[in-house]
Amino acid sequence: MPESSITARKIKHSPLKDVAGMIRSFHYAVCAKLYFSAETQNVNPERLQKAADLGKELQHLYFGVYFTEELSV
Repeated sequence: MPESSITARKIKHSPLKDVAGMIRSFHYAVCAKLYFSAETQNVNPERLQKAADLGKELQHLYFGVYFTEELSV
């Protein structure tokens, strides 16, 4: 069940908000695969952390653009 009410979900917002949510979801999925997969169990944990950090860095970069856009509207 969604956290937002139907009324709240009908409010118009920037499409950048949707993209921000997708990026966040992709980051969660990547981290789950990196840390909890049999394929990566023999990979150096520091290397996995670097990959996760890169994804987080890209997420923060996008969110910075998103919030700048939202504030200027």
